[in-house]
Amino acid sequence: MAHAASLSDGALSFNTMIHMLNIRLTPSTFILWRRQLLPLLQGQALYDHIDGSTPAPPTMLTSVDGSLSSTVNPAFTSWKQQGQQLVSLLLTSLTEETLAEVLHCETSQQIWTTLESLFGGDSKQWEIVIRDQLLHLKNDLSSVRDFSKSFCALCDQLILMGKPVDDLDKLHWFLGGLGPTFTSFGASQLAMLPLPTFRDLVSAAESFEFYINAMEVVSSQASFYSTTHCPSHPSHPHSSSGDRSSSGSHAPLSGRKGRGRGGRGRGNRPIYC
Repeated sequence: MAHAASLSDGALSFNTMIHMLNIRLTPSTFILWRRQLLPLLQGQALYDHIDGSTPAPPTMLTSVDGSLSSTVNPAFTSWKQQGQQLVSLLLTSLTEETLAEVLHCETSQQIWTTLESLFGGDSKQWEIVIRDQLLHLKNDLSSVRDFSKSFCALCDQLILMGKPVDDLDKLHWFLGGLGPTFTSFGASQLAMLPLPTFRDLVSAAESFEFYINAMEVVSSQASFYSTTHCPSHPSHPHSSSGDRSSSGSHAPLSGRKGRGRGGRGRGNRPIYC
């Protein structure tokens, strides 16, 4: 019976396949985790270890007369080696939390079946969990771009489940998660006819965020300039409005009468706000 080549002899090496697994399994990422693994395992002719479609070959070779010999079957050795490499590949893709659930498993089929029973579950249950996460996801200190990535990751899980989010709900939940700073922005976006696409909404929110940050920088610079270049000096003889209005309190400037508040003063007199 012909069997698939071992991982080291296949089109992709074992180390290459490990680096291709970007999503590690957590209770909330099972669908994405399975979605990245299935095409890889099927493309490398390894999925038969998981679904059990190819049983293990005989452990020992048979003699000419049909009896078992004392020689180990090379096909069994190759099959077992391939299976253990697949076990290692699956375990590498797990987090510590999920790894603890399969420590008792010895084969890749046992690992896969255990994880499916634990995290596959009722799709309706996971749909509710993910929708609740979307509804309560808040943009605390991250940028609009980072928040949109987290938001879209949850939406993608629902798409893979065949339960995509309604366009209006998607816009409304995203705007609600941006926080109170974006209240006026969100109201203006939802008032548009037709409603913007989600991609256009994210782009507009990033532009609004840039505008807010720019205004904060300008305000900060203006405040800094005011406090450093125009200090208040109550002790200065001319800083009090009462002194300025007192009769005869102003001495002549440069030996002649001044020209009111806009007149010329001595060139070395400091200017106060």
